[in-house]
Amino acid sequence: IRRIEPAPARADKADDPLDVGGVRVIPNLDLPISLAANQKLSLFFIAYPQAAEKPRVSLEFWRDGKALGKAEPELPAPEADGRIRYVGTFPIERFTPGSYEVRVALSGASGRSEERAPFTLVP
Repeated sequence: IRRIEPAPARADKADDPLDVGGVRVIPNLDLPISLAANQKLSLFFIAYPQAAEKPRVSLEFWRDGKALGKAEPELPAPEADGRIRYVGTFPIERFTPGSYEVRVALSGASGRSEERAPFTLVP
């Protein structure tokens, strides 16, 4: 996440996937993240689990083929259309500058799905 700002007042904001709980998520698609300016890394994703299924999520942080840390946060309840929008922050003060990957895995009775996203930390 590059930043979070107040969501604009619009009648159709329920259809906006980046409007989460009254705030608008501005994604960071490829900019390096400054360790000096950020003590935490913010992540956003949308999960589409099978109907009536309470999925589990696992977040893993990797560098150079090695797992550095893992979190299993509680997901919010699904919205009326079934999607789950998640925003979370994770400490990065022990990370050093370099290239990383976050792996988000969603699992439940119907199976497992994983997505990966690279990010770069700079001094």
